[in-house]
Amino acid sequence: TYNRSIRIPTLFHQAEYSFFDTNSSAISFPTESSEYFNLGLNWQISKRTLIDLSYYSYDINRHLIFSAVENRTDISTRYIYGYAPETATFKDINGIQLFIRSQDLFGNEGYNLDASADYTWGKERLGTTVLNLDGLTSQAEELKGVRGVPDFMAKINFNANFHTNFYFRFQTTYYGSGLPFSLINYLRNDQQIRTDDGIIFNTAFRFQLSRSFGIHVQAFNLLNSNIGGIDANDTLDVLNQNPQRRRSFRLGIDYSIR
Repeated sequence: TYNRSIRIPTLFHQAEYSFFDTNSSAISFPTESSEYFNLGLNWQISKRTLIDLSYYSYDINRHLIFSAVENRTDISTRYIYGYAPETATFKDINGIQLFIRSQDLFGNEGYNLDASADYTWGKERLGTTVLNLDGLTSQAEELKGVRGVPDFMAKINFNANFHTNFYFRFQTTYYGSGLPFSLINYLRNDQQIRTDDGIIFNTAFRFQLSRSFGIHVQAFNLLNSNIGGIDANDTLDVLNQNPQRRRSFRLGIDYSIR
């Protein structure tokens, strides 16, 4: 598969923030361009088991970069921040993914397993935008990795209908460490900061007590892992890593009228 696309700035980029080029009444944004390539092999090794191996490459050029300028006067300090075009930036992401699906494990109907592993590598060039805030500057350097993309991730999903009235599911995901998405945090920490790795383990049970009445129990992050999530947006007060949902439980009861 090969795709080539362009992205024009959204209304969010154009209107939600103030731009630090205050001398211009209208700012012209360059169009982001991207190319995506995927090559995969699919092997049905048995009636119930499938293996899929794929390589992918994703290149993005001419990003819109979050920027900030500190404007000091004798009586006040004003921050002007928003998005600015950067024609010299790029992201080059490459990865290999292995996916396995097996249904009706051990000859038992209703026992299903999905497992996947992703290994990712790449590089990114920052723009020349000056973050004139606490002396932070970006010098169009090339990073050893890509911000917001974990180096390795693995996932296992298993579900089973042990009985007509009993359903069980568990999901475990390992997130490797990586560079934080936030450019500001990256520069503030002398380019040494990385998000924490960790394992998220979720599980769920469902009991169908009668034709109309059922109970379900869900547990989230049983290991209480404190891993970093991908930042939704880069701002002046962004955290080093977004806190994720800690250990929690949910009990539900449902009744259907037939």
